[in-house]
Amino acid sequence: MLRKKKIDTFSEAMDFAYKKLAIADRSSQEILANLAKRNCPGDIAQAVLDYLLKNNYINDERLCESICERWKKSETSGKNSLKAKLFKRGLAKNTINEALALDDFDETEKADKTLTNYLKLHQVTDPKSLAKLLRHMSAKGFSYTTIKRVVSGKLKISLEQ
Repeated sequence: MLRKKKIDTFSEAMDFAYKKLAIADRSSQEILANLAKRNCPGDIAQAVLDYLLKNNYINDERLCESICERWKKSETSGKNSLKAKLFKRGLAKNTINEALALDDFDETEKADKTLTNYLKLHQVTDPKSLAKLLRHMSAKGFSYTTIKRVVSGKLKISLEQ
């Protein structure tokens, strides 16, 4: 098994961070986690992070906005799924909330597309299949109000309880 080389110096840590950033944008937490995996001392890792932040190599707000823009263009998942993806990348809760507040994220169109794709493969004929559809939409990250609006409109049924 190949052992990863331990990072002992600031220079090695910077080289490692530059290689990670050359592949894709990373959050502050991702850089720290990657350095920790290589047993980089905490003071060196923090110095590297401070340098990268100071020189704008890492910008969590920019990364968050970039992920949100890609989501708006291509993803077929809901806003809750986007939030989970951003949390997983190590972005702060306030950074995520600010990015989501900047733009009006209407997930209705995405929910409608997801529902249409689901209905191509499945029939909704009874309460059990309806429950399965609702779980599917919820797992995709759509809010209950969006699911209710889209499913009620397309299937012409009432989801009131």
